Amino acid sequence: MVFKKIFQYLNLSNFKKIIKFFSFIIFIITFIIIFFKYYNMNYINKSISIIVLITSFISFLNNSKYKKIIILKLLELKSEIKKIKWPNIQETLYMTLFIILISTIVSIILWSLDNIIMHLISYLTSLTIPLQDF
Repeated sequence: MVFKKIFQYLNLSNFKKIIKFFSFIIFIITFIIIFFKYYNMNYINKSISIIVLITSFISFLNNSKYKKIIILKLLELKSEIKKIKWPNIQETLYMTLFIILISTIVSIILWSLDNIIMHLISYLTSLTIPLQDF
């Protein structure tokens, strides 16, 4: 009974879709492995590799039933990116200076505390309590 359901599910059209999906996944994985193994290849080869990957993804997308969902998500992503309020140069400069100032102040405070604690421990360890002989 179970095998019958499996064979019904694996009819020819579903089997083609499964093969296509896994072949695409294998292609992506091999592309990533090759891309990172030969990371020092020139820019022309890298760009050709990326173009091949993008065209294969587009061809997979054209044959996929999730085409509309993926395109809608990409359009939604584009609209969300447009909603971001990017800081201008002046705001970026002020925030950078503020972060540098706060980092400097915190580092000075931590350095001072470290020195105080170090001197305190050094003083306490230099004290010796004389042992009494009984």
